Amino acid sequence: ISTSTHISDTDKDVAQGVRIELFEKLHGGIEAKAVCLLASMREDDISFLSREAEVIDFLVYITHQMLRTKGMRDQVIGSLSSLLPQGSIQRLHGLIAFCMAETVAGCLYVDRKNYSVKILKTKGADEFITSDQPVINLLGFGDGTPPEFLVYYYPMGADRALLYFPSDLPFADLGEILQ
Repeated sequence: ISTSTHISDTDKDVAQGVRIELFEKLHGGIEAKAVCLLASMREDDISFLSREAEVIDFLVYITHQMLRTKGMRDQVIGSLSSLLPQGSIQRLHGLIAFCMAETVAGCLYVDRKNYSVKILKTKGADEFITSDQPVINLLGFGDGTPPEFLVYYYPMGADRALLYFPSDLPFADLGEILQ
């Protein structure tokens, strides 16, 4: 729409506003379902992961958090920009990220029995690193190379974080530092 010469600038602005509002409502719905899950995690309660609907909500939330950030947007745009006319990927990124997040969440759900979830807690005055990247794949290299596994690190504050990882990784048994 934005490159069309047959549509007025006013109509283009309206269409852009509708697109933004649509994605905000979609993400708002995802985040609303996660509010009680996040509160449980902050209380060291991850029992919701044994309940079907809630584990789905958690996986959808965490994958959307991972894939809608600026860093991921830049990676997706950089890797796909040569496939479509200039500017197309930027305009499609919201839809691409949404579809990717839903697909990754679905894959994680199907394979959930092979993953473990741990709550990490700091000891003493130590604090976890937090950033504007809400979820980090600890095995992501930042160079666009797809990692072999997903190991999600989700800081829940300076004193605790959630780790979601394949159960058979060497660090799956971290002993007493994990709850």
